[in-house]
Amino acid sequence: RGHQLTDAEGRFELLTVRPQRYAAMGVFRTPHIHVKAQGPGTRMLTTQLYLPDEQGDNARDTIFHESLLMTRQENDGSAQRARFDFVLASA
Repeated sequence: RGHQLTDAEGRFELLTVRPQRYAAMGVFRTPHIHVKAQGPGTRMLTTQLYLPDEQGDNARDTIFHESLLMTRQENDGSAQRARFDFVLASA
């Protein structure tokens, strides 16, 4: 948990551990990252982002939605990078 602030152009970077799949109360979940995003004068967006290299697990997860799939970026060998562009609605 934590807060990320953006730069003047609305960009931010989140460094985290890679999430793992799990099952809870009989429901399978693909690896995902929970996100809440809000800008000045916008409504709070609560969503989940999905990993681009988990096609098999993503297909098994009934909550998965392709529009929330991050875009894989070039890796440097020690870390994996992905991108997602948020569009927030005015309040």
